[in-house]
Amino acid sequence: MIKAITIENFKGVGAPVTVQLRPITLFFGANSAGKSTLLHALHYAYELLEHHNPNVGQTSHGGEAVDLGGFLRLIHGGDLSKRMRLSFELDLETEDLTEYLSYQYDMNGPGADAQTPPEIFVDESLDSRVLSAQAEFEIVWSAILGEALVRQYTLHINGTKLASIQMTDDG
Repeated sequence: MIKAITIENFKGVGAPVTVQLRPITLFFGANSAGKSTLLHALHYAYELLEHHNPNVGQTSHGGEAVDLGGFLRLIHGGDLSKRMRLSFELDLETEDLTEYLSYQYDMNGPGADAQTPPEIFVDESLDSRVLSAQAEFEIVWSAILGEALVRQYTLHINGTKLASIQMTDDG
């Protein structure tokens, strides 16, 4: 379950804003207060993860009803020199992660013995040790490529930085 969303330089939000979420979360506020911005951030994150598209127009889930307009309309103030940041804190205490721990073995691969498959050990207790995760995306405009790209992806597990992947400006 998503526990919190932090957005920075996304649509009308400049400085980082964190919104805590619960199993039932209702958004109330005046027009232009940012309610749609949070929902658009979720759509945008889905497009990044599912379709690897940082320059989203129409979303795959929303179709014509949810047109984000591309990176130029999403980056705060239309300023292509800014970095957009989206961060999602996940509560994994109640999630069963065992389906993600599967191991596939190619019986025809190099060094494989089709008669004797390998003994596979999966630590079944792993899902009880991974209690929380945080995924953070930094999206920028590459002047070299003339398009938006995910400049950095960082993953934290249980509050500890596990990995950070960075891309150069030329992709």
